[in-house]
Amino acid sequence: MIPQELIAGKDYNVMLRYVLDQLSDPKDFLQTVREQAKLKGDAFDTLYFKDGRLFERFSRPLLQGAELQGRVISFRDVSLRKRTEEALQRAEENFHRSLDESPLGVRIVTIDGETLYANRAFLDIYGYDSLDELIAIPVKKRYTPESYADFKIRFDKRLRGEYVPNEYEISIVRKDGVVRRLQVFRRAVLWDGKKQFQVICHDVTESRRIEDALRKREEELAAESLQLAETNMALQVILQRREADIREMEKKIVANVEKLVLPYLGELRKRCSTPAQLNYMDIIETNLQQIINPFLQKLSARFAKFTPREIQITKLIKDGKSSKEIAEILMLSVRSVEFHRNNIRKKLGVAHKANNLCSFLLTLSEK
Repeated sequence: MIPQELIAGKDYNVMLRYVLDQLSDPKDFLQTVREQAKLKGDAFDTLYFKDGRLFERFSRPLLQGAELQGRVISFRDVSLRKRTEEALQRAEENFHRSLDESPLGVRIVTIDGETLYANRAFLDIYGYDSLDELIAIPVKKRYTPESYADFKIRFDKRLRGEYVPNEYEISIVRKDGVVRRLQVFRRAVLWDGKKQFQVICHDVTESRRIEDALRKREEELAAESLQLAETNMALQVILQRREADIREMEKKIVANVEKLVLPYLGELRKRCSTPAQLNYMDIIETNLQQIINPFLQKLSARFAKFTPREIQITKLIKDGKSSKEIAEILMLSVRSVEFHRNNIRKKLGVAHKANNLCSFLLTLSEK
């Protein structure tokens, strides 16, 4: 504190000036020196230097018998310790301030569950005005029954030293009776120099409500999809049965026409005496063939411009009849049949192709 060369000079005033020049409050230092010079008891104080250093001064009286001969003074540099304490104090103040200003609910609890601190956001989540008001409400009343049962399980496990997850969800009952869902994070912290526990709460009520609504809607859609699939399957069965019924009905109609109508048309044809009567018979037979013959139905649907005579000749060509045979059956000239054949090829789009007309018509009947 005082250089050795000054101490060796034993000049009290020089040493005093050296010390006073470095002190933040030299007048206070001199006043204390004067007071302690008369004091017969121990004394302790702190010296503050301009450069930020701190020294603790301890002095006790030097007695010879009952007479005060002077004082024995010792100094200790506590600058580092003081700076460390101040830094810790600032850190703790900053930590407290960060908790106070946090948008998340934060409280500090002991291992026994006693609440030591709660920030404004935490009180707002629960709907209370002060920590005292919150603490006055029994813990059981701050939880839903199911969530309180879970709380008891976690509490007992912690007391037994068993593992408890640091993250979990709880359902609380606010002061106004509204139930809220909270996501909780818990961790150990130092609070006023002791190990306590920091509990951070985040209100997830709305997000969980949306998730629940989405999950419920997904379940409803899944049920609707299953119902639609079952309905489609039932419709397919109904359609298949309907198609089978239609095919069965078509078979009966065709059988009845071939058995009960066509034979009599053949007899009527024999009794036709004029070309007009024969022409009407051709039309009747062609129309009936269109009704009862699936191939002709497909042909008429696909090629609506076919004349009744062309349809009649097309049926015979598909059946493998030659132009001469067709002419004899229909009582036409071979030249007329060839004329109709050319028209049929044009309407089918195979007029300039090497396709065999009979083979082409057979492929149409298979489609």
